[in-house]
Amino acid sequence: METQNTEIKQNPKEQNKEHKGKFRKFQKPKMQPTEGSRLEHVNEALQKLYKEFPNTFIEDGDCKPLKVGIIEDLKQHLDKLGVSISKVRAAIRMYTTRLRYLYSVKEGAYRIDLEGNNVEQVTAEHAAYAKTCFDEINNKRPAKKFVKPNGKGGKFNNGKRPFNKQGGTFNKKPNFKKRAPTVKAKASDLTIGREVFVSTNGKLVKGVVQEEPKQNAVKVNLENGSSISLLIDRVMIPLQRH
Repeated sequence: METQNTEIKQNPKEQNKEHKGKFRKFQKPKMQPTEGSRLEHVNEALQKLYKEFPNTFIEDGDCKPLKVGIIEDLKQHLDKLGVSISKVRAAIRMYTTRLRYLYSVKEGAYRIDLEGNNVEQVTAEHAAYAKTCFDEINNKRPAKKFVKPNGKGGKFNNGKRPFNKQGGTFNKKPNFKKRAPTVKAKASDLTIGREVFVSTNGKLVKGVVQEEPKQNAVKVNLENGSSISLLIDRVMIPLQRH
């Protein structure tokens, strides 16, 4: 009995080798790669639409809304395109979900046929749907990080203020003209109509003498339209250089 039990027992490592060998025999064969991906096929179909119908499918530049039911018209040109109707549908879907196409679908804009002719106008409902799709796609796009020409990130515009359309810069300080030096006025200087500067709240405000001085005071009409009576000591006149 002891001899029989000894013959039956086997080294566990040898058992594992046998099991591994069995499993290798039943491994599934690897799938052979197909010729081209689905995306490549769709892009190929879209390129053919660009080539065969350049007035309708715009590869570069501003798009125009397509005629409703244009796929039905394309069915008659499948032989010329050399692609299946399913690939044509996928190419149309790719073309019409791009931001520049959705941006063109506005209420009142004319849709075009395969020859590029205007057919019907975009309805308010279709325009609203296109705007919703545009906003959803645009909001999902990651924000672009500014990159310097040398490939390294840094401050926008190399640390300079951005230029506006008129060639100036945003947040630029106003270019005030330098005011001529002033001196305190005398009563004899304050004739009616004389241009003066009035000291108020720590600032000099431009004005014109409205009445002749009386008892060390004078009435001045300020440039904001208000009138004020004040002591002559608070009135300044431009310094006349000789």
